Amino acid sequence: MSNDGPVLAITIIDGFDPEGLGPVFAAMPEAVQPYLDDFSLLNSDGSFDVVEGAAPQAVVVTRWPSRTLFDEYWSSPAAQRVKGLLSADGTFTLIVVPDQTAR
Repeated sequence: MSNDGPVLAITIIDGFDPEGLGPVFAAMPEAVQPYLDDFSLLNSDGSFDVVEGAAPQAVVVTRWPSRTLFDEYWSSPAAQRVKGLLSADGTFTLIVVPDQTAR
């Protein structure tokens, strides 16, 4: 992605004991707060619909003003703690896409 415009970071989380997700979700808002004002969490309580395929346990979507700012966050110590929690018991996939709605 060569453009440094707004991006959406989509994290797909699976394989956790449901109680194991609590520390992950608790850590995320504090971790992104220095970088981001708008934090959205969509999870498997019915907040998202899977149109096709298997439903993940949770989906976290964050909107970032630029890819540069997201990259700064993702390499920060706070993000390393979140990544450690995500890697401890389950799996996660992170996808970053241009935010076409911001244009």
